[in-house]
Amino acid sequence: MGNVIRKMLSLVLVVAFLPSVIAQEVDLDNITMEIFSGQTNKEVVLDHMLNSGEITQNEAEARQAVFANLREDLQAAKDAGDEAEVAAIRETLRTVRTSRRESSQVYIGANEDLQAAIALAKAERKTARQAFNAELKVERKAARQAENSELKVERKAAAQAEKEGIRSGYRDGMQAAKAAGNEAAFASMKEARRADLDAAKAARKATRQAQKVELKAERKAARQAQKAELKAERKAARKEQKEHLKGVL
Repeated sequence: MGNVIRKMLSLVLVVAFLPSVIAQEVDLDNITMEIFSGQTNKEVVLDHMLNSGEITQNEAEARQAVFANLREDLQAAKDAGDEAEVAAIRETLRTVRTSRRESSQVYIGANEDLQAAIALAKAERKTARQAFNAELKVERKAARQAENSELKVERKAAAQAEKEGIRSGYRDGMQAAKAAGNEAAFASMKEARRADLDAAKAARKATRQAQKVELKAERKAARQAQKAELKAERKAARKEQKEHLKGVL
C-alpha cells in the first residue's frame, strides 16, 4: 500500500508543480512578458529625446546602423582570425558606447521631468514583478494545499483498508473461539490483532515521515527549476526588449 501512495504522491507532484502545468493556471509566459512590457530606462530616454527634438528618428536609426555595421565587422574579423582588427573594432565599439552613455547621462541630468519619468518606469516594473511573485506564491500555496488534501484522503483510505484487512484476518478465528467458550484462545488472538494493528500504525507513521522528507525535497527541486526557468525567460525578455535600442543610446 505504501508503494501505491508513493506513486500517487509522485503523480500529484508532477501535476502540481511542473512549470508547464502551473503556466496553464498562472500563465507564466504572459506575466513574465508583462513585467518587461513596460518601458526600459533607455526607451524612456529615447522617447524624451525624440519628443524634445534632441534627436530625430532618422538620426536614431543612423546611430543604430553604425553600431550594427561595427558588430558585423567585428564578427567578420573574428571569422578571419584577424586579432588586430578585432581589437581595433572592439576599441571603437567601446568608445562609441562610452560616448553615447555619457551624453545620455548629461541629457538626463539636465531634464528633471525625464528623471521623474525614469523613476516612474522603474517603479512600475517593480510593481509588476511584485504582483507576479505574489500571484505565483498564491498558486503554489493552492497547489500545495490541494496536494496535501488529496494525499490525506489517500492515506486515510489506505489506513482503513489495512486495518480492515488485519481485523478480517482474525475475525473468523475469534468468533469461533468465542462461540466455543475458549477465552484463552480468544484473548490470545485479540492481543495478536492489537499487536498487528499497532505495528501497521507504526509502519504508516514511518512511511509518512519518509514521504514528508521526499515531498519537501521534490517541492524544493521544483521551485528551483521553476525559478531558473523564470530567470531565463526574464533574461530573454530583457534582451529582446533592449535589442532594438543597441547603438542608439
